[in-house]
Amino acid sequence: MFFVPSLQHMTYMKIAVTLCNQTDMKAPFNELKTFHIDPYATEQFGIAFSIVARATQKVNVLQIPEKLKQDLISVLESTVLRIDDWFIEHSYILEPDFDDMSSFHWRSEGSIDRVKTAQALLRREDAPVRMRLKFASRYCLEVDVRRFGRRCSRFTLTSIAELYILIIAKFASLLKFGIKVL
Repeated sequence: MFFVPSLQHMTYMKIAVTLCNQTDMKAPFNELKTFHIDPYATEQFGIAFSIVARATQKVNVLQIPEKLKQDLISVLESTVLRIDDWFIEHSYILEPDFDDMSSFHWRSEGSIDRVKTAQALLRREDAPVRMRLKFASRYCLEVDVRRFGRRCSRFTLTSIAELYILIIAKFASLLKFGIKVL
């Protein structure tokens, strides 16, 4: 069965994403992203909790009924978790000080469209070439792999190739056992 979100849910998502993209939210999200990039970092849950708490404060000042506030906070918590999941999934690609979140493409049901987000990041001239090459490789965007591959050093290409050999082996083993991958 296919989930079709209500107009109310889509509105909550739009508000939640707008709140998460506000300037004063960039630093906490960057801290959360850095946690996933840095293998020695601690306090992930504290960071995610503080982001939700900060966003909840913003919701509480809105002049809307309490029931709507609670529903919005619930969607907001889910949105923060989706962003956190995206950071976890792409931690080996991300650059600490790069603003990835402004390139997120959100689906109406509240998930991040990973391929469209990757394509948006590839179009950003301010994104490091190495990061764009990794995104192109991760999402099998052959034309972009060739384009960015020409702009990287041999060492960079070798390290990325070694990483993706492992990913392809994992992908092949999942397919072998009939596990749906996408």
